[in-house]
Amino acid sequence: MPTDPIRDRLSLAIAAAQEAGDMTLRWYQNPALHVDEKPDGSPVTPADKEAEKIIRAAITRDFPADAILGEEQGDTPSSSAAPQFRFIIDPIDGTRSFAKGMPTYGVLIGVQQLNLPQPRIVAGVAHFPALRETIWASSRAGCWWRTATGETRRAEVSEPSSPSAAHVQTTSPQSYRKHHREAAIAPLAAATGRFHGWNDAFSFALVATGRAHGVIGFGFSIWDVAPFAIAIEEAGGTLTDWQGGDVTRNASTLVGGAPATYQHLRGILTPYAK
Repeated sequence: MPTDPIRDRLSLAIAAAQEAGDMTLRWYQNPALHVDEKPDGSPVTPADKEAEKIIRAAITRDFPADAILGEEQGDTPSSSAAPQFRFIIDPIDGTRSFAKGMPTYGVLIGVQQLNLPQPRIVAGVAHFPALRETIWASSRAGCWWRTATGETRRAEVSEPSSPSAAHVQTTSPQSYRKHHREAAIAPLAAATGRFHGWNDAFSFALVATGRAHGVIGFGFSIWDVAPFAIAIEEAGGTLTDWQGGDVTRNASTLVGGAPATYQHLRGILTPYAK
Protein backbone atom coordinates (compact mmCIF):
# COMPACT_ATOMS: atom_id res chain seq x y z
CA MET A 1 0.00 0.00 0.00
CA PRO A 2 1.53 3.37 -1.00
CA THR A 3 2.36 5.80 1.76
CA ASP A 4 2.08 9.57 1.91
CA PRO A 5 5.55 11.01 2.64
CA ILE A 6 4.20 14.21 4.19
CA ARG A 7 1.58 12.49 6.34
CA ASP A 8 4.14 9.90 7.47
CA ARG A 9 6.57 12.61 8.57
CA LEU A 10 3.84 14.53 10.33
CA SER A 11 2.85 11.40 12.26
CA LEU A 12 6.46 10.92 13.29
CA ALA A 13 6.75 14.57 14.32
CA ILE A 14 3.61 14.40 16.48
CA ALA A 15 4.82 11.27 18.26
CA ALA A 16 8.34 12.65 18.76
CA ALA A 17 7.04 15.97 20.10
CA GLN A 18 4.87 14.08 22.57
CA GLU A 19 7.78 11.92 23.73
CA ALA A 20 10.10 14.91 24.09
CA GLY A 21 7.36 16.88 25.84
CA ASP A 22 6.80 14.11 28.36
CA MET A 23 10.48 14.26 29.19
CA THR A 24 10.40 18.05 29.72
CA LEU A 25 7.70 17.65 32.34
CA ARG A 26 10.22 15.90 34.57
CA TRP A 27 12.13 19.20 34.68
CA TYR A 28 9.15 21.57 34.62
CA GLN A 29 8.89 23.54 37.88
CA ASN A 30 11.74 21.41 39.21
CA PRO A 31 14.03 23.39 41.57
CA ALA A 32 16.95 21.19 40.46
CA LEU A 33 16.77 22.57 36.89
CA HIS A 34 20.03 24.27 35.93
CA VAL A 35 20.05 27.04 33.34
CA ASP A 36 23.16 27.79 31.27
CA GLU A 37 23.81 30.67 28.90
CA LYS A 38 24.71 30.06 25.27
CA PRO A 39 27.27 32.25 23.47
CA ASP A 40 24.47 34.37 22.03
CA GLY A 41 23.16 35.09 25.54
CA SER A 42 20.05 32.90 25.27
CA PRO A 43 19.31 30.31 27.96
CA VAL A 44 19.57 26.55 27.58
CA THR A 45 18.77 23.73 29.99
CA PRO A 46 19.43 19.99 30.10
CA ALA A 47 15.80 19.53 29.05
CA ASP A 48 16.37 21.48 25.80
CA LYS A 49 19.30 19.26 24.90
CA GLU A 50 17.61 15.99 25.83
CA ALA A 51 14.41 16.90 23.99
CA GLU A 52 16.32 17.54 20.78
CA LYS A 53 18.17 14.22 21.18
CA ILE A 54 14.85 12.39 21.51
CA ILE A 55 13.42 14.02 18.39
CA ARG A 56 16.57 13.51 16.34
CA ALA A 57 16.73 9.84 17.30
CA ALA A 58 13.16 9.31 16.11
CA ILE A 59 13.81 11.05 12.80
CA THR A 60 17.06 9.18 12.18
CA ARG A 61 15.35 5.88 12.93
CA ASP A 62 12.40 6.40 10.57
CA PHE A 63 13.77 8.79 7.94
CA PRO A 64 17.56 8.41 7.97
CA ALA A 65 18.06 10.25 4.67
CA ASP A 66 16.27 13.42 5.78
CA ALA A 67 18.11 16.57 6.76
CA ILE A 68 17.68 17.97 10.28
CA LEU A 69 18.07 21.51 11.61
CA GLY A 70 17.82 21.93 15.37
CA GLU A 71 18.33 24.90 17.64
CA GLU A 72 20.72 23.07 19.96
CA GLN A 73 22.67 20.76 17.62
CA GLY A 74 22.61 22.76 14.41
CA ASP A 75 22.38 21.50 10.84
CA THR A 76 22.69 17.85 9.84
CA PRO A 77 22.66 17.62 6.02
CA SER A 78 20.76 14.94 4.19
CA SER A 79 22.63 11.77 3.32
CA SER A 80 20.92 11.83 -0.08
CA ALA A 81 22.33 13.49 -3.18
CA ALA A 82 18.80 14.73 -3.90
CA PRO A 83 17.31 15.58 -0.49
CA GLN A 84 13.53 15.75 -0.28
CA PHE A 85 12.73 16.76 3.30
CA ARG A 86 14.23 18.59 6.26
CA PHE A 87 12.95 18.47 9.82
CA ILE A 88 13.29 21.76 11.73
CA ILE A 89 13.33 21.44 15.53
CA ASP A 90 12.92 23.81 18.43
CA PRO A 91 13.07 21.37 21.35
CA ILE A 92 11.81 23.95 23.84
CA ASP A 93 10.49 27.22 22.49
CA GLY A 94 10.25 29.60 25.40
CA THR A 95 13.15 28.32 27.48
CA ARG A 96 12.98 31.39 29.73
CA SER A 97 9.32 30.65 30.48
CA PHE A 98 10.10 26.96 30.98
CA ALA A 99 12.92 27.76 33.40
CA LYS A 100 10.60 30.08 35.37
CA GLY A 101 7.95 27.38 35.61
CA MET A 102 5.54 29.09 33.19
CA PRO A 103 3.36 26.73 31.12
CA THR A 104 3.49 28.44 27.70
CA TYR A 105 6.64 26.76 26.41
CA GLY A 106 6.31 24.38 23.48
CA VAL A 107 8.05 21.60 21.52
CA LEU A 108 8.09 22.62 17.85
CA ILE A 109 8.79 20.52 14.76
CA GLY A 110 8.38 21.63 11.17
CA VAL A 111 8.76 19.55 8.00
CA GLN A 112 10.19 21.40 5.03
CA GLN A 113 9.93 19.95 1.53
CA LEU A 114 13.14 20.65 -0.34
CA ASN A 115 12.51 19.22 -3.81
CA LEU A 116 10.25 22.08 -4.88
CA PRO A 117 11.04 25.19 -6.94
CA GLN A 118 10.83 27.06 -3.63
CA PRO A 119 11.30 24.90 -0.50
CA ARG A 120 8.39 25.33 1.90
CA ILE A 121 7.02 24.05 5.18
CA VAL A 122 4.45 21.36 4.39
CA ALA A 123 3.73 19.99 7.86
CA GLY A 124 4.33 20.84 11.48
CA VAL A 125 3.40 20.28 15.10
CA ALA A 126 3.46 22.46 18.19
CA HIS A 127 3.04 20.57 21.45
CA PHE A 128 2.54 22.30 24.79
CA PRO A 129 3.27 19.70 27.48
CA ALA A 130 2.37 21.71 30.56
CA LEU A 131 -0.88 22.91 28.99
CA ARG A 132 -1.70 19.48 27.52
CA GLU A 133 -2.46 21.02 24.13
CA THR A 134 -1.17 20.15 20.65
CA ILE A 135 -1.76 21.67 17.24
CA TRP A 136 -0.66 20.15 13.95
CA ALA A 137 -1.17 20.81 10.26
CA SER A 138 -0.11 19.71 6.80
CA SER A 139 -0.67 21.07 3.31
CA ARG A 140 -4.29 20.84 2.15
CA ALA A 141 -5.21 18.74 5.19
CA GLY A 142 -6.19 21.50 7.61
CA CYS A 143 -5.00 22.48 11.05
CA TRP A 144 -6.05 20.44 14.07
CA TRP A 145 -6.12 21.16 17.78
CA ARG A 146 -6.06 18.65 20.61
CA THR A 147 -7.42 20.57 23.57
CA ALA A 148 -6.48 20.19 27.22
CA THR A 149 -9.51 17.94 27.67
CA GLY A 150 -8.27 15.55 24.97
CA GLU A 151 -10.86 16.58 22.39
CA THR A 152 -9.58 16.96 18.81
CA ARG A 153 -11.20 19.66 16.72
CA ARG A 154 -10.53 21.58 13.52
CA ALA A 155 -8.50 24.73 14.23
CA GLU A 156 -9.58 27.93 12.52
CA VAL A 157 -8.57 31.56 12.86
CA SER A 158 -11.20 34.08 13.96
CA GLU A 159 -11.90 37.72 13.18
CA PRO A 160 -12.93 40.37 15.72
CA SER A 161 -16.12 42.38 15.35
CA SER A 162 -13.94 45.09 13.81
CA PRO A 163 -10.18 45.37 13.20
CA SER A 164 -9.87 47.94 15.98
CA ALA A 165 -11.24 45.34 18.43
CA ALA A 166 -8.56 42.78 17.59
CA HIS A 167 -6.89 40.83 20.40
CA VAL A 168 -3.22 40.81 19.37
CA GLN A 169 -0.44 38.82 20.98
CA THR A 170 3.00 40.44 21.03
CA THR A 171 6.23 40.71 22.95
CA SER A 172 7.35 43.04 25.73
CA PRO A 173 7.98 46.81 25.42
CA GLN A 174 11.56 46.07 26.43
CA SER A 175 11.95 43.79 23.41
CA TYR A 176 10.52 46.48 21.12
CA ARG A 177 13.18 48.85 22.44
CA LYS A 178 15.95 46.26 22.13
CA HIS A 179 15.11 45.69 18.47
CA HIS A 180 14.57 49.40 17.76
CA ARG A 181 10.86 48.92 17.05
CA GLU A 182 9.48 51.01 19.92
CA ALA A 183 7.95 53.58 17.54
CA ALA A 184 5.39 50.95 16.52
CA ILE A 185 4.02 50.41 20.03
CA ALA A 186 1.71 53.44 20.28
CA PRO A 187 0.09 53.06 16.82
CA LEU A 188 -0.49 49.34 17.40
CA ALA A 189 -1.97 49.88 20.85
CA ALA A 190 -4.24 52.63 19.54
CA ALA A 191 -5.51 50.54 16.61
CA THR A 192 -6.28 47.26 18.42
CA GLY A 193 -8.57 46.15 21.20
CA ARG A 194 -5.99 44.30 23.28
CA PHE A 195 -2.26 44.38 22.61
CA HIS A 196 -0.23 42.33 25.04
CA GLY A 197 1.43 39.02 25.82
CA TRP A 198 4.82 37.50 25.23
CA ASN A 199 6.09 35.76 22.11
CA ASP A 200 6.46 32.20 23.23
CA ALA A 201 5.08 29.72 20.73
CA PHE A 202 1.73 29.72 22.49
CA SER A 203 0.99 33.18 21.08
CA PHE A 204 1.00 31.70 17.58
CA ALA A 205 -1.07 28.73 18.69
CA LEU A 206 -3.69 31.11 20.08
CA VAL A 207 -4.03 32.66 16.62
CA ALA A 208 -4.21 29.30 14.82
CA THR A 209 -6.98 28.15 17.16
CA GLY A 210 -8.98 31.40 17.01
CA ARG A 211 -8.42 32.45 20.61
CA ALA A 212 -6.44 35.51 19.54
CA HIS A 213 -6.92 37.43 16.29
CA GLY A 214 -3.33 38.35 15.47
CA VAL A 215 0.30 38.11 16.50
CA ILE A 216 3.30 40.42 16.06
CA GLY A 217 6.94 39.73 16.85
CA PHE A 218 10.54 39.97 15.75
CA GLY A 219 13.96 38.49 16.35
CA PHE A 220 13.00 34.91 15.51
CA SER A 221 14.82 32.03 13.82
CA ILE A 222 13.25 29.53 11.45
CA TRP A 223 12.90 26.88 14.19
CA ASP A 224 10.77 29.32 16.23
CA VAL A 225 8.13 29.61 13.52
CA ALA A 226 8.38 26.55 11.24
CA PRO A 227 5.20 24.71 12.34
CA PHE A 228 3.20 27.93 12.46
CA ALA A 229 4.02 28.79 8.85
CA ILE A 230 1.75 25.89 7.84
CA ALA A 231 -0.58 25.82 10.87
CA ILE A 232 -1.83 29.40 10.57
CA GLU A 233 -2.17 29.04 6.78
CA GLU A 234 -4.17 25.83 7.09
CA ALA A 235 -6.30 27.44 9.81
CA GLY A 236 -7.31 30.11 7.29
CA GLY A 237 -4.89 32.87 8.23
CA THR A 238 -1.64 34.39 7.06
CA LEU A 239 1.84 34.60 8.63
CA THR A 240 4.58 36.66 6.96
CA ASP A 241 7.36 39.05 7.80
CA TRP A 242 6.38 42.72 8.15
CA GLN A 243 6.97 43.25 4.43
CA GLY A 244 4.77 40.33 3.42
CA GLY A 245 7.62 37.89 2.77
CA ASP A 246 8.11 34.20 3.54
CA VAL A 247 8.85 33.71 7.25
CA THR A 248 11.01 30.66 6.54
CA ARG A 249 13.37 32.91 4.58
CA ASN A 250 13.22 35.85 6.98
CA ALA A 251 11.90 35.48 10.53
CA SER A 252 13.43 38.72 11.82
CA THR A 253 9.93 40.24 11.87
CA LEU A 254 6.55 38.45 11.97
CA VAL A 255 2.92 39.41 11.65
CA GLY A 256 0.06 36.96 11.44
CA GLY A 257 -3.63 36.58 11.90
CA ALA A 258 -7.03 36.06 10.37
CA PRO A 259 -7.21 37.69 6.90
CA ALA A 260 -8.73 41.08 7.77
CA THR A 261 -6.76 41.35 11.00
CA TYR A 262 -3.54 40.47 9.19
CA GLN A 263 -4.13 43.20 6.60
CA HIS A 264 -5.00 45.70 9.34
CA LEU A 265 -1.82 44.95 11.27
CA ARG A 266 0.40 44.96 8.20
CA GLY A 267 -0.96 48.35 7.24
CA ILE A 268 0.02 49.73 10.64
CA LEU A 269 3.46 48.10 10.51
CA THR A 270 4.40 49.18 6.96
CA PRO A 271 6.21 52.39 8.06
CA TYR A 272 8.28 50.35 10.52
CA ALA A 273 9.00 47.34 8.32
CA LYS A 274 12.54 48.23 7.24
